[in-house]
Amino acid sequence: MTNIEIAHAINKAVQEGDVESASLLVREDYIQHTPHIPNGRSGLVGLVTKIKKGEMSAPSIKNIRTFTDGEFVVLHHDVKWPNRKAMFEIFRMQGKLAAEHWSGIMDHPEKTANGHSMVDGVSEITDKSNTEKNKQLAKSFVETVLIDARFDAIPEFYHPEIIQHNPFIDNTVQGLIHGIEELKKQGLTIQIQRIWKVFGEGNFVLVCSEGLFAGKSTAFFDLFRTQNGRIVEHWDVLQEIPEKQAHSNGFFEPN
Repeated sequence: MTNIEIAHAINKAVQEGDVESASLLVREDYIQHTPHIPNGRSGLVGLVTKIKKGEMSAPSIKNIRTFTDGEFVVLHHDVKWPNRKAMFEIFRMQGKLAAEHWSGIMDHPEKTANGHSMVDGVSEITDKSNTEKNKQLAKSFVETVLIDARFDAIPEFYHPEIIQHNPFIDNTVQGLIHGIEELKKQGLTIQIQRIWKVFGEGNFVLVCSEGLFAGKSTAFFDLFRTQNGRIVEHWDVLQEIPEKQAHSNGFFEPN
């Protein structure tokens, strides 16, 4: 199995409550970062066992985008568990087994400010020869605009007619600026403090970072689609980082 096939097989096992398959697809020392799932192979098996026994509802996971970056597999899902959600997952593979797992999930509102869902849009991977250049573009955008708060620099990175999938922000550069200002008025300020990792393949780049949203510790998953040196489409998930987790691995890494 390829790394992508392993990642999809794990999700299939979770949905179907297939304990045997789940146990065969991850290492015994599987490192878990999803807050509510205990560490190790036993933690994943415990979750799948609850689903099999009907003690927990099974998620419905529709994968929309998948790409790889070295040993990492990045997945973007449309999830129903029990309500509709947008979700990112990252697996680190080692020796044809999953060795580490991260995820971020966010409720999907019925209506969005831009008319798009949080997951629709382009999914085809192109421009693979410019992967590193595109990763640097997305990283620089987050550093310059979202960390340093240089909103005047947005046109240097974003195409004027950018397609937006954040449910609270409209399309176009002006839509982004207006959306940020409206969130501020509601006390929903975004303060990204550091980038954890940047993953990319071709025209897709996922930047994972952490900081504060409305004063609460938050993980940010920002997926960008690039074209001709500009960001032309954006998806994201924000997830509050709980103080207590079912393991000591941290949301992204140990504190």
